[in-house]
Amino acid sequence: MSIEGVNAYRLDDGEPGRSMAMAKKEEDAVPLTPYQEFLDEVGTVAERNKRLQDWYFSFNPYEPSEKDLQDYAKKREKLEDWQREQLEFGETAYLVTVKNVGGLIMPLVLDIEFTKGRKRRLEIPPEIWRMGKDEVKIPFISNRKVREVVLDPDNAFADADLANNRFPREIEEGRFKLKPREKSPNPMRSALFPDEEEKEDN
Repeated sequence: MSIEGVNAYRLDDGEPGRSMAMAKKEEDAVPLTPYQEFLDEVGTVAERNKRLQDWYFSFNPYEPSEKDLQDYAKKREKLEDWQREQLEFGETAYLVTVKNVGGLIMPLVLDIEFTKGRKRRLEIPPEIWRMGKDEVKIPFISNRKVREVVLDPDNAFADADLANNRFPREIEEGRFKLKPREKSPNPMRSALFPDEEEKEDN
């Protein structure tokens, strides 16, 4: 078994201010390209020349307009009470992807550790593999931020590779030894200067 990934999802209720703020946060998380860094450093021609600045120059795609707010209010008015309650969902939905590397059908035990030290255990029966022969997705909901997910924390099941039972992955530690460099054989030197070979060996 192997944990292939953990995804976190938050509800986008469509409210323009919150929705655009989430979109901006996602875009800010993408690293800048060298060209974008260059433009940030030297600036664009339009930034240096106001005559080239059109309406889009000052347009902020992450700031909701009055029309955006009005359209959202109209849509919300048409919703039923139970639908409005769904939009108030504030927890995070997590999805743990587990891959069956060896092909053996076994139950799944997941220990979930949150950032403030609290833990939660999920025990899933082997019938989960009816949902997928090679890979399944385990959902759970929490209002806490996940720090780590561990598969089979008690080492109760047969597993050839324990390194992929943890997400995020840990750096694997090992060791190495130093040894003297072996001298390459020199048949000609051994034949012509046998005494020097013996001195170096001693």
